[in-house]
Amino acid sequence: MPSAIVVASIERPVLGFALERMISFLVKGTKEQQEIADSLAQMLTGLEATPAGAVEMEFLEQDAYLLGIRIFYASAELEDFWLDACERASGHETEPPDPELEGAVSKYFPELVDNPRGWNYEPVRGSFIDLGVKLDRIVTELAPRARAIYNSDREEMSDRAIAVREENARRRSARTGVAPLPPEPETAVATAERPTPASFDWGVEFSTGLSPDDIPMNSFRTLTVGSVRVLITRYNGELGAIDGTCTHQHANLTKGTVEETSIECGRHGATFDLRTGEQICPPFCQKWLDRHGAIGSLVALITPDKKGGDLQRFPLRVENDEIILRV
Repeated sequence: MPSAIVVASIERPVLGFALERMISFLVKGTKEQQEIADSLAQMLTGLEATPAGAVEMEFLEQDAYLLGIRIFYASAELEDFWLDACERASGHETEPPDPELEGAVSKYFPELVDNPRGWNYEPVRGSFIDLGVKLDRIVTELAPRARAIYNSDREEMSDRAIAVREENARRRSARTGVAPLPPEPETAVATAERPTPASFDWGVEFSTGLSPDDIPMNSFRTLTVGSVRVLITRYNGELGAIDGTCTHQHANLTKGTVEETSIECGRHGATFDLRTGEQICPPFCQKWLDRHGAIGSLVALITPDKKGGDLQRFPLRVENDEIILRV
């Protein structure tokens, strides 16, 4: 059953741009993804055929889901295109723009192409945010069980957009000599320190600063060692250490759901034994699909990689009442 939202006049080019970018992504995929692209193309045709002004648009849950998780990415694409266009207008050389992206910008934001230095991105940023909020509401209304996976997939796409934006900023800095803003550091729950030279075994030992009593009974505590997220577990008095990143698509497992001795990844449902790291349920298992309904089936459909695997285990020992971890 579709749900309708009112798209304001100022939001129409934003919706058109986001639809066109989503279609260009899906049309290169599997047969099923191409069928979804055809559905979105019909929506885009309807939007363009409607007279100017505010318009009421009906969205199926799959359409709201796909647009909602990619709306920030589309916003970042447009902003970076504008910044590069400003550089070219100022006489700097840049890498050639992507032809499909350039075509979408020319179609929906021709004034940006004509006069990039006189164009202002900020009102458009606000329209992206407002449209994203409306799409969030549709997903919550039509598929409340899928809201958790929607949030996770949207966060993943936002992280990708931020990474692309930071890389583009570094490239612009190299051309213009203006230093980009440094990225905000990720806040670790706890950070291991004082690396010790490794023995002839693999890895490096780290003094965690934790006593076994600091690990909750029948639960875990998270450490960040360099770029590795580690779960220090304690079940039935036995300590263990497993990778805290899902083997499917590298999601943060600490944001998953814990049930007794297992943890389910919040993104696509891969489930692991907290004591051993063994995979109990692969991504998109039937239990997860049943819980997430049509949205879950859609996500499984558009995700070609469905392989998982066991989590890596890390050796540890206790010395002078302190946990020593080898990573």
